[in-house]
Amino acid sequence: MVVLSALLFAECLAQKLPATALTELEAAEKMMFNSFMQGDSALFRKISAPDYFTINAAGVSQTLNEAIVWVPRFKGSTVVLSEQNSRVYGNFALRTGRLKGYFDDKHVAEILYTAGWVYRDKHWQFVHWQGTYSGLSLKEQHEPPKN
Repeated sequence: MVVLSALLFAECLAQKLPATALTELEAAEKMMFNSFMQGDSALFRKISAPDYFTINAAGVSQTLNEAIVWVPRFKGSTVVLSEQNSRVYGNFALRTGRLKGYFDDKHVAEILYTAGWVYRDKHWQFVHWQGTYSGLSLKEQHEPPKN
């Protein structure tokens, strides 16, 4: 097991990110959100890694095969994204932000999220999602209370 871990670590270090990596990461994330809004399980599987894992806003954890059956449920939804940020560590990236979800123009959820991405085989693969329901903007959460 130690040898396998060392080989995987070496592979990660050996793969250099292209100059366009951040642009490609943003495009991959957009494709991920589009897969949900279109209810497209095949597209979601295409951009996700086999080792994808989620902890959703309801506190439920799932593997790719467990999560993918829920993708069609979101067909017709729309999202508004804000407060997005990227942090890249070698070939791994964390994307954070705020998602406001809508069905039929009705606001149904506001979620702070962290999405994990790994650069493998010359493209970004979606490996992790964690979402938490929120009602306050990040700015409001960090402002001192008003007297």
